Amino acid sequence: MGVEYKFVPMMIWILILTKVLTLSMASDLQAQQITMTVNGKQFAATLENNATANAFKAMLPLTLNMTELNANEKFADLPKSLPTNRYNPGTIEVGDILLYGSTTIVVFYKKFDTPYSYTKIGKIENVDGLETALGKGNVKVSFGR
Repeated sequence: MGVEYKFVPMMIWILILTKVLTLSMASDLQAQQITMTVNGKQFAATLENNATANAFKAMLPLTLNMTELNANEKFADLPKSLPTNRYNPGTIEVGDILLYGSTTIVVFYKKFDTPYSYTKIGKIENVDGLETALGKGNVKVSFGR
């Protein structure tokens, strides 16, 4: 009887802690969510857990006139520099949101290999329709919380 009595409250505490941790992780994930809107289409993106992404998020909401480059990306200069932690990803993935240098944000809509170094900002979660929405040429893109 004594063992069962101690076991039940322990199980209750484990269930409570599990629920608290789950809610905390969901809140952290939601805190790292932003939206990117282009030509009326909204895309959800998840920010990295780093100083660059945090500094970028502090600028939001932000609308940028993004320039087409190499038929695979759009880029724009930010109003101020962000912290950097450059690395060479080797391969750029569709939906990557990266920082080139300390002031240029880049949204990629095609996959390709690269020799360049970037700092991670985030990733668009569902890239269906991304290339079409960004279109050919320059485009206005809004980032929001």
